[in-house]
Amino acid sequence: MGALALKITNISARGLLSFDDFELVLDHRITVIVGPNGAGKSNLGRVLEFVRRAVESADRMSPELERMLQVFYGGRRTVIPANGIEIRVGYELTDEFEKLLVVAFIQAAAASALLGNVSGVDSAKIEDWIERQMTARKLSPLFRGSLVVTHRGTPDAQWQVGVEFEVPSTRRRRQTYRWMLRGNLVDSIVAVDDLNIANLHGEQLADRLRGKPESQGRLAAPSGVFAISRLLPRSRGSVSCSLDLGRNPPLRASRSFAELIGIDPFGGPDHIRHYGLARVITTVLRRGLIQTSDSRLLPTPSVSWWTPGLQPRYGAEGNLPEMLLLLKNSPASQRLRYEGVRQRFWELSKGRQLDVVEPAWVSWRLPSLDVSGHLGLI
Repeated sequence: MGALALKITNISARGLLSFDDFELVLDHRITVIVGPNGAGKSNLGRVLEFVRRAVESADRMSPELERMLQVFYGGRRTVIPANGIEIRVGYELTDEFEKLLVVAFIQAAAASALLGNVSGVDSAKIEDWIERQMTARKLSPLFRGSLVVTHRGTPDAQWQVGVEFEVPSTRRRRQTYRWMLRGNLVDSIVAVDDLNIANLHGEQLADRLRGKPESQGRLAAPSGVFAISRLLPRSRGSVSCSLDLGRNPPLRASRSFAELIGIDPFGGPDHIRHYGLARVITTVLRRGLIQTSDSRLLPTPSVSWWTPGLQPRYGAEGNLPEMLLLLKNSPASQRLRYEGVRQRFWELSKGRQLDVVEPAWVSWRLPSLDVSGHLGLI
């Protein structure tokens, strides 16, 4: 995989695939990953693919995407840490279209929240204020952050997907917020420090961009100068921020966003009316991440997911393929033994590579195991 306009600034993973606790900072324009077979090079591409699919699942739920997330979950070679699984992909938007897409979405969501389904009013002043005040410069904190995917690591847990970004706070500090794309508080913005607080109350686009309550049914444009703080919860709360295309005729801001994203502002034949930031991030990832090869991209499920205490079944000597697979899917100290076996095989076979794999047709039951020799397999 590689990036065009979208710049990937760092990749980290904890408890997924072969990564106990991994982080890679990408400081240079071109990064080349080298290493022996089995070192985990392909897993970097798998992490990017996993995050892309997780964001797509937030944009449109489907059984296929759900199954794919479970395949990645089951394909790990590590024991899940006590605090669960976490994957982070740092990003920076460098393409003007991508920035425009984010701004257009915020403007459309703001117009939708301020005007709702009220009819018979002049919306021009409100939309003029939005276009004049909600500029790319003021929304620039959203152009750099991290895509975060988490899982508690229990069978009943949900995948949580969000976008983390920082904004200036008091006393020259910066506060981190997470815009939830999937899971709890979907389509809401919440301070990271408040994520574990139950029953967070929500604000409708930060109390309609901190404006005064409507009086006598009249709608007025927000007063003052817009700052990104108007989008954020004041304290111990969350802000609901999404786009509803239910207004007919569509607002000017909604039409502009729909044109950029390639959707019908009237909802289209499938009657999709609700759009969140997940649609924007999905579009950015599809434009910016280019997958050059997927022949070995999807992981194979891990035995440790179903039976973490599995022991060899065939006497004291055990079954060799099963024993090797257990070593491969064990904590880091045990995986060193597996690498030792592979190195010894390489020496005895004069350069052939060995890996333990499960059949591609594996079902969601404990599979029968096999061992195969492969050249260049990771």
